Amino acid sequence: MNEQIKPEGLKEVQLYLLDQFVKVCEKHNIHYWLEGGSALGAYRHSGFIPWDDDIDIGIFYDDYHFLIKKLKEELPNDIFVQDGTTDNFPEIGYATKLRYKNSRIVEKGFTDNKYVQTHNINQGIFIDIFPFSQVPFKLSPFFSNLVFRVLAVYNDIQFETFTGKKRRIAKIMRRFLPLPIVLLCLKGYRKLGKLLNKNLYAIDVQYFIQKDFYKKEWLIPTQKLLFENKPYNVPANITEYLTEHYGSNYMTVPPIEEQNRAKHIISYEIFSKN
Repeated sequence: MNEQIKPEGLKEVQLYLLDQFVKVCEKHNIHYWLEGGSALGAYRHSGFIPWDDDIDIGIFYDDYHFLIKKLKEELPNDIFVQDGTTDNFPEIGYATKLRYKNSRIVEKGFTDNKYVQTHNINQGIFIDIFPFSQVPFKLSPFFSNLVFRVLAVYNDIQFETFTGKKRRIAKIMRRFLPLPIVLLCLKGYRKLGKLLNKNLYAIDVQYFIQKDFYKKEWLIPTQKLLFENKPYNVPANITEYLTEHYGSNYMTVPPIEEQNRAKHIISYEIFSKN
């Protein structure tokens, strides 16, 4: 059945993905928390933000590789774990995703990308997993954006959007500073974070822009809040967390134009199980 957005169907699948993820985390005693708009949704709406169309989850980077291995081994067969080792998905610039195999979405800035179209990348309904790592210091907004733009050169989906001079520069960078060297630099940055600042965390720079910085005690021990009538983990000090992420007015509902910009999914399709 091909259909335009019906939030109940989309959200039902996303909650299924979330529940299966939580089962694996709880089995192996791994910290997780609802992240970003999902944390705000739990706090302000007791569920999805009405105009939001995804679920975000945070974990610690130290748990990341073990957890991804267990997810691939233990999740039901209708869930696909999408990371930098699968289906030509980029190693840099995107969160790891759990995708529902019996579905397909049309996503802004993704589905129509030439790289996505020619590399058989899974485009099922998804939830995002963001690993948080220790950082040596807070980055300024300017430097955060600069690092993110440089790393975008090594994201094949983003690279496909480059044209003209920007594309020529990116090709030179990829030739003389190849991806394995970049990944080695990111590994060194994480080690520096562990050495210099054991209490400051951000989404790992390999997976997203580092623009928000959290004290460890804001994240764990997690607490429970209702999200669509079921309790899930959220950050320990959720008011400090939300203030860092959204500013002090996080309880204010944004204007309609900002609500529309927050939407990722244009349409979706759910297939009948055989």
